[in-house]
Amino acid sequence: MIHVKPTCDKRRVKKDGTNPILFRISFNGESRDLSTGLSCHSQDWDYKKNRAKPRNYLLEHLNECVAEKEIKLLTKVRIILNEYPEIS
Repeated sequence: MIHVKPTCDKRRVKKDGTNPILFRISFNGESRDLSTGLSCHSQDWDYKKNRAKPRNYLLEHLNECVAEKEIKLLTKVRIILNEYPEIS
C-alpha cells in the first residue's frame, strides 16, 4: 500500500523564512519526500490535519493548491498500481 501525505518540512527554512511543503510518500516501510514547490510558515501549518490553518484567504488558497497537487499525484499512483499490480 502506498501512502501519500502533505507536510510542512520544519527542517528546512527558505530565505524568506517559510518552510517548503512536500508530499511524504511511504511504501513498504520506506519513505521519500517530493517537493510541491509551495511553502508556508511553520506556525501556519496544522501538523495533525496536514493542512495550512485557514486563517486568511491566502492560506485557504494554499490548501486548495496542495489538494489539487495531491489529487494529481494520487492519480499517477493509481495508474502505476494498475500497470504493475504486483506492487500492491
